[in-house]
This record gives sequence, structure tokens and C-alpha cells, in this order.
Amino acid sequence: MTNEIASVDDVCEILQPQFPQFRRIFQSALDKYLKTPPEVRLDHDRRTIGSCMHSHIVASFPSVFEGVRGAEIVDINGLNIVVIRKRFACHFKMVDRYGNASFHHTKQQEAFASDNLQLPGIERAPVAIRIGYLLDEAVTKIQHMLIVKPNGNRNEWRAMVSMDDVPGWTDITEQRVFKWTDAA
Repeated sequence: MTNEIASVDDVCEILQPQFPQFRRIFQSALDKYLKTPPEVRLDHDRRTIGSCMHSHIVASFPSVFEGVRGAEIVDINGLNIVVIRKRFACHFKMVDRYGNASFHHTKQQEAFASDNLQLPGIERAPVAIRIGYLLDEAVTKIQHMLIVKPNGNRNEWRAMVSMDDVPGWTDITEQRVFKWTDAA
């Protein structure tokens, strides 16, 4: 049984109490990544950076989410998600300015992106939400955090959340996030 598409405001309103944890996960992963010697990082492309960051993100789940009421860490054959209130399946990924993420096409990923991911103990498949981060060009700072509703191979909507402790979000579904290369 699939879910109806949840609106950007409905999802962000429910997830907003978790935004500080999401920020902490991303910043901690970047801090760990930046401890890699610069001469090693020099050889890293975006895919390698994303893989390293993802490893640090997933490793932080227990310390960030264990004991958090309504949060459950789930690993489905390598698809690591955090289920919030048995309603949202959150997948943490590096994204581009449109909220797109690269991933290996697996049955789990396809089920996730189309809201058909059945989880033990949850009657109805949770709504898939991508919690994304966008790095600056120098890979020294997280520019933006995005909350994205994937729907198959496209995104239904996107919201930008400040990396500062500013509450709220901005619906940017019709916009793209600015990149320095856009100014050239």
C-alpha cells in the first residue's frame, strides 16, 4: 500500500524538531572528512566525497538517534534510513542543487523512491524523504540542507533549511539553489 504525496509544509512541520540533529549529522560528517589529509582529498571526485561523507553519516546514526522518541534506525540490505514516527523514511544523501542524489539502482532504492518500502512492524509504507546536503565548491562548508520528496526518478518538491540554527524552511520546488559556477 502506497502513501499519498505529502506536502512540503506538512513534512517540514513534522520534521522540524529533528532539523538540529540533521545539521549535526552533516556537520560532523564534514568535520571528519576534512581530517583526511589534503594530499589524499586532492584525488577525490564528488562520488568519492559523497561515499566518505555517507559512511560518516551512517556511523553517526546510533549516537544521534538512539533514545530519540519516534526515531528508528533501519538497514535494509545496505539502504540505511531513519524512520521518523513510523511515517517518514529519511535517507541522508549528498545532493545537487536540484535535490537529486546519485545512487545504485536496487530494488530497495526503487521501492524507497516510490513510497513502496515495506518495513517490519509498520503497516503502511512510510513516505520517502531525502535529507540532503549541498557542499560548497571548495568542499569546506555545507551550503544548504535540503528536504526532498522523491517520486520515482523525479522530485515532487524541495525545501531548503538553513544550516544555522534558524527555524523554518523555504519551499524551493520551482527554484534551483545558487552555485558559484552559476555566476560565471
